[in-house]
Amino acid sequence: MFYIKLDDQNDLVITAREPIFRGDSLNHKIIFLIPHKVGELDTLASTIYLTYIRADETADVVLLERMPQDYNESYYQYTFPVDCSMTRYPGELVMFLQVFSGPYNNPSISKSGECYLQVMASTNMDEYISDRSLSLIAQMQQYMDNKVEKTETVLNERIDETDEVLTSKADNIVFNAENGTIQLVSTVSVEDEYGNDMGVEQIAIGDPIVIYDDTARGLINMEINESGDLIATFSDMSTQNLGRVVGKDGAVYIPHVDENKVLTFTIESTPSSAVLQPMDINPNDEWQDISAATGKKVNP
Repeated sequence: MFYIKLDDQNDLVITAREPIFRGDSLNHKIIFLIPHKVGELDTLASTIYLTYIRADETADVVLLERMPQDYNESYYQYTFPVDCSMTRYPGELVMFLQVFSGPYNNPSISKSGECYLQVMASTNMDEYISDRSLSLIAQMQQYMDNKVEKTETVLNERIDETDEVLTSKADNIVFNAENGTIQLVSTVSVEDEYGNDMGVEQIAIGDPIVIYDDTARGLINMEINESGDLIATFSDMSTQNLGRVVGKDGAVYIPHVDENKVLTFTIESTPSSAVLQPMDINPNDEWQDISAATGKKVNP
């Protein structure tokens, strides 16, 4: 890490350094520490430019980028843009900061002192990487490209399968009164060739189920009449009384008491012969014995 501090005298002071080689990216490698106020200028409301002259005597200006996290309560952190070409050539270079604030046609400007850095020549990469290593890197790159392509193919196939399953899953049932059929359908979104939403469409799932047709006698309605009888109506408009389902011939509730004095009921069409006789299921309460009230002896 390389720190360059702008001090109170507006000088650039190198506080920590590490070697800089030709071709290095200085983004987040060289950090400028800028105070919250530079003279009378508010740093946050200002634009900070770095002017530098490379070893080949080429001058350039870059806009420094403020880092999200402050250095401390007194200094902000700024760094180089990724595409800065300061290290293109080895040798000594000179740099200084300019802080601009206010309107572009009449700005307030604060200029720092100069600072010198040394860019070291990098070693030939061929001395680090042999031809065999380069071949292995190329093979690894090809392997990764093939893996990515295969993964994309499998993913697209699964997406297509999922779409097919979704479009073959019924989410509604439709009755067609004209031909007497019911049909399972799936509702899907429809787009035109440009990807615009065209609403929804119902797709038939499976074969329709025939409830009735012109040649067959089919059931079209069932209802209970005023007498409590269930009346079935067929496609030829004939009817049939299927019997009473409500009324005086309804179900009978039969009480039962087990040996633990638990009272239960069963539903029967007709009362059985073993109809429960009156009995006291709680002889320990404050009421008189049921036999005294009825004049009949009841076994508890």
